[in-house]
Amino acid sequence: MTRISKAVWFVTILLCKFLILYICLQEDRPNFATAILSSYTIDSDSYIAPIESFLKNGFYSGFRMPGYGGIYFLFRIFCEQTMAINLLVIFQVLMDAIAVILLALTLESIAKKRLAFYLVILLYGIGITASTFNNWIMTESLSTSFLIIGFCF
Repeated sequence: MTRISKAVWFVTILLCKFLILYICLQEDRPNFATAILSSYTIDSDSYIAPIESFLKNGFYSGFRMPGYGGIYFLFRIFCEQTMAINLLVIFQVLMDAIAVILLALTLESIAKKRLAFYLVILLYGIGITASTFNNWIMTESLSTSFLIIGFCF
C-alpha cells in the first residue's frame, strides 16, 4: 500500500469517526461543563477534578492514576477547561482513527491478504462499538486505542 493510499484511508476513517461523533452528540446525554463535544458519567469528574485541583493548589487529590488526567493536563495548561475537554475528545477521535489504520495494516501484513485490511476497516473502523466512547470523558476510548497502537509496534 502506498503512502498516498494510506493517507487517503486515514482521512476517510477520520471523517467517519467525526461523523459518528456528530451522531453521538445528537443523543440527549449530559455534557461536561460547557464543553460541546463531550459526554460524562459519574466517573468523569474523577479524571478531571484532580487535575483542576493540581492546577489550582499544586496538589493531586484523586484516587485514580493520573494517566488519563495527564493527557487532559497537557491540553489544560494551554487553554481553559472547556476547550481542554473538547481537545481531549478530538484527541480521542484522532487516536481511534490511527489505531484503526494500524490494526488494519497489521492484520493485512499477518494474513497476507488485502481482504483483512478491508474487514478491519469495515468491522472496527466504521463500527460504532468502540467509536461511541470517543466523546465520553473516561478511559475506554484511549485505552483501546493505545492498546492497539502498542500491539502494532
